[in-house]
Amino acid sequence: MKKRKINKEIILKCLTGEAKEADMKWLLNWLESDPRNPVEYNRFKEVWEAIEVNGLKSSNALEKSWKKFEQRVINKNKKRKICRIQFIRAAASIAILLGIGSVLYLLLSDDLHKKQTVTSELRKPYIISSNGKKHILNPGKQTIRYDEILDLVSDNQEQQKHTLEQEMNELIVPRGYRINLELSDGSVVWLNSETRLRYPLQFAGDTRRLCLTGEGFFKVKHSDTKPFIVETTNLEIEVLGTSFNVSAFDNENQITTTLIEGSVRLHTTNNQEDIILKPNQCGVYSLSDHEIQVHDVDTELNTSWIKDYYTFKSENLDIVIQKLVRSYGIPISITDQELKKFKFSGKLDMKDTLYEVLEVLKLAAPIEYRETNGKIVIQNKNE
Repeated sequence: MKKRKINKEIILKCLTGEAKEADMKWLLNWLESDPRNPVEYNRFKEVWEAIEVNGLKSSNALEKSWKKFEQRVINKNKKRKICRIQFIRAAASIAILLGIGSVLYLLLSDDLHKKQTVTSELRKPYIISSNGKKHILNPGKQTIRYDEILDLVSDNQEQQKHTLEQEMNELIVPRGYRINLELSDGSVVWLNSETRLRYPLQFAGDTRRLCLTGEGFFKVKHSDTKPFIVETTNLEIEVLGTSFNVSAFDNENQITTTLIEGSVRLHTTNNQEDIILKPNQCGVYSLSDHEIQVHDVDTELNTSWIKDYYTFKSENLDIVIQKLVRSYGIPISITDQELKKFKFSGKLDMKDTLYEVLEVLKLAAPIEYRETNGKIVIQNKNE
């Protein structure tokens, strides 16, 4: 069946909800006209969702943007198949019509799949039980329960209960992995890469207490009598029942708590006055001056990782790369100091390969990259 030419205007109308009946009919006919068209449409949708709209620009600016894009992308890929180039041009046109500066084009690249030679010997997630025994987890299993690893031998229920209350496990999530942990009280924790969590098999006493190093998103089961306490370096986060994110990596000089719903109390070990966060606020605790700063925040920026993508808004490129290193477990370095400060906005899909993500970055930032001895080196393309 003959492949119909893609119509950017109708595609845009469908994505923005402005399509009329005739537009929808055209779209359905176009999708059915060629088996490749649904793939193209999904790619358009990914581009649309990846774009941060900054307002329409003048036609001159649009023309200049298109020429720049053409020089940077299309002219570099003259040997690719014509249909591939046509798709890239169409995706770029959508971005240009929206008038944005640093824009992401989430394009699949078969060439990148073929040349992806970087390998990483990732450690698998594991649990260390209270007796010091190391239990390797199935790397394909993303959700585990608090009682995933039990070394109980007694048939006596009371003795088992007492043992569970005394048992402290530590879950270690290395680079390249994320784990969801269901706790004994029904609370759920999403653990990001490079994270360690110490937790009891059963919460005993009048609190529910655990210890976090790294990053975790907590959805806490409500309890009027047992507050839920997350311990980090010099900072405790206390809640009764809520959803919040804590970022407390060893190599960072701050601990960031982002509240989605409910309320949390931030308590420091230096007896500073407690801070109460409201929804859509984050508290940033500085490990150097031991002060807490509270800001209103778009919570998506700090919590999108639990949905397998990262959202950035004017974020330094070195911070973006740091998150990629944790997610993929492959060392990445930036050679240019000024390039580290490049402001990046948009979404990166962690279900894509690292090379696909780097290609996205190439279209949004002035970078080139190369593989050297199993590592990725990023440099300024203008060097």
